Amino acid sequence: MTARRSYLILAIILAISAVLHFVRIGTPARTVFDEAYFATYAANDAAHIPYFDIHPPLGKFLFSIPLFFDKSGLKNATYIENSRTSDGMFITKETNVPYGNFPYVIERSISALFGLLLILAVFLFVRELAGNRAALLAAFFVALENALLLDTRLILMDGMYLSFGFLSLYFFFKSKNQTNKKWQEEKSVDLLSKVANTTKKVGKTWASAPERTLSRWYWPRNLLLSAIFFGLAISIKLTAIVFVDPILAYLFFQNALLREKFPWKMLLKFFGVALLVFLILLVGISNILFTPQEQLSVVGSLFNLPAALHDPSLLKSVFYQLFVGVSGYVSGGANPMMSPWYAWPFMMKPMHFMYGPAGGYLPAGTQITLLGNPFVWLLSTFAVLLVLWKSVLIILKRLPSAGERDVPIAVLFGGYVISLIPFFTLVHRATYLYHYFPSLLFAIALAAILVMRALEGKTKHAKLLALGAIGILSVWGFILVAPYTYGL
Repeated sequence: MTARRSYLILAIILAISAVLHFVRIGTPARTVFDEAYFATYAANDAAHIPYFDIHPPLGKFLFSIPLFFDKSGLKNATYIENSRTSDGMFITKETNVPYGNFPYVIERSISALFGLLLILAVFLFVRELAGNRAALLAAFFVALENALLLDTRLILMDGMYLSFGFLSLYFFFKSKNQTNKKWQEEKSVDLLSKVANTTKKVGKTWASAPERTLSRWYWPRNLLLSAIFFGLAISIKLTAIVFVDPILAYLFFQNALLREKFPWKMLLKFFGVALLVFLILLVGISNILFTPQEQLSVVGSLFNLPAALHDPSLLKSVFYQLFVGVSGYVSGGANPMMSPWYAWPFMMKPMHFMYGPAGGYLPAGTQITLLGNPFVWLLSTFAVLLVLWKSVLIILKRLPSAGERDVPIAVLFGGYVISLIPFFTLVHRATYLYHYFPSLLFAIALAAILVMRALEGKTKHAKLLALGAIGILSVWGFILVAPYTYGL
């Protein structure tokens, strides 16, 4: 498939997704689920009202940007209230007020744009792993995945960190592919040189001191961009740390099976750049909007930390934000909509965001529910189970060991598995279906690659029939769930 044709198909997929994202984006005209939090926090940023949230500041700041230009709708934009009980427990409750003149359509549109960016980012990432055809199929699946669509139609931050995370993976594997291609070219030149029995005159083979210093600090552009986007992703949600999983899976695979040296220095540089981006945004955004005294006052009063209120400083403000934020990620109370990690691959507990009637915003008997496209969801789960079974057979010596062709499979499967590990080890708080999104996207990419490989060697007619059937089932799954996605 030519690059021009693949971009045309991608443009069609993005156009369809744009329609799906923006249709009825103003309904309902009130907060849905965690929109209450992020709409309030975005308004607080624009109004310079200090608050506490466990998430880093970048996502809320992006939502707040339009509000800096028009603050007329911020007067009553307090959809949640944080407080502390008499026994010192931190509680949050929704005020359950309508949006009024809050520009919720603009805010939701920001999320929708990241929903479109996510499709593009997944396409670019999968293209680096397995080529255009698998990338287009993965983009098609993501565009028709109802749970991802609903989440990126609301004032929620998952689309932001997912987009930046997959852009980070795209630039990382683009860098690696370029390096491998250059190595193959140099190897071919050396081989031809030996066959021709030619010799080359060379002068000094050692670099000067300045050259050695520069090469030590040189950072390939795509690898630098990968680290920057990873830093942006964790600056929105710390959950984005899972996007290092496919990178680790790739490096361990290269080291263990292809016997390449593990690049510890490169990995340390990668984390160093990402951490620098994270700290710059954490410190910069927080201190542009609020003073350390204001930040520490909120944290100290809500969590009964009197030490936080004494001797306020920038360093102390950053420390307390990180400490309390990380604690909020790994510990917390229960919630009726929570679900365990082992139920996510089978979509056993959808999340009901809103029921009708709700103050006239939804017709009676309707509901908005975070529910995925059943065909896409189950196909991706089947792909994961298939790879798991093949891995077991390899371990039992019934199949030949993995090779270069299995790198994309190892990357995605490793990323999928490692992304779930925190939820049955470190995290002791309520977990929800949307925590599965990174793993879901790795599984979708895995399914797309396996489908395209299964069709290799088939006739053109057989390929068209198979892809047509997959397309029809994907559309059918989307239509089946659409009433819950749009609250119809």
